[in-house]
Amino acid sequence: MEESISFFGNWAGCLNERAQQEGQQHGQTGSDYFIFPRQCFMQIPDFAVGRAGWDNWMIFWGRWQHWAVVDMTASLTAIHQNHGYGHLPGGVIHYQQPETHDNVRMGGGRRTIFKLSDATHDLVDGGLANKPLDWVAFWREVEVFPLIWLQSRPLGWLSFALFHPIKAFNEIKGWLAYKLRRQ
Repeated sequence: MEESISFFGNWAGCLNERAQQEGQQHGQTGSDYFIFPRQCFMQIPDFAVGRAGWDNWMIFWGRWQHWAVVDMTASLTAIHQNHGYGHLPGGVIHYQQPETHDNVRMGGGRRTIFKLSDATHDLVDGGLANKPLDWVAFWREVEVFPLIWLQSRPLGWLSFALFHPIKAFNEIKGWLAYKLRRQ
């Protein structure tokens, strides 16, 4: 939107209608709202909010704690203003900013980057429903089982490597190159 919103009359309905007609639903990697009981998330790493990784960690941590993680996408319209990245250093997208790398490191590494598809439940018509377990979701649950249910990061990484050998190889290669550059 380029113009200001007039907050008179049926502004919310008009904005929602415009979002439905002109908007695009964000992918599974970004989350805008987190609603949780006060006693949850008592110790959150010192994330840079607005950079990638912190919201994905919230989903991971909920799963790690065996809480119900609810995807509200079907029941809630979140409107996020698209914007450029000219305000960031070098105009570089937030995924490539140093704070994003710090977020991923503080959150426990790449294995803790969980998406909305990793939620355990959906909010549908005002009620909770178990997330459908299609073929892709089933294998994802198998992949993250050692990490979530056994709470073993090494076994979680091994499971990742079994499911994604090329990505795992490239991560090891990148890690080795990083270590060699630091020496």
